Amino acid sequence: MPDYEVFNLGDVVPQRGATLRDAKLGYKTCGSLNPRRDNVIVNPTSQGGHHTLYEVRIGPGRALAPASTSESSQHVWQWAIVTAQ
Repeated sequence: MPDYEVFNLGDVVPQRGATLRDAKLGYKTCGSLNPRRDNVIVNPTSQGGHHTLYEVRIGPGRALAPASTSESSQHVWQWAIVTAQ
């Protein structure tokens, strides 16, 4: 079972004009959106990359370190990080 979600894009026509039939976007999130929905970081992988390559960069003390606080022993994320593949 995959540890990521898949969004079905349908047919996509890039700028060059070739159609990508039944395109899909795999993604994984870390954290959650705030009520204003303005706290997202989108971190696309390189062509042919996979989200697991970036997981080592997400977390306290790392390159993508969402500031967090502890409330009632519950981890609260300031940022929602989306890694797309």
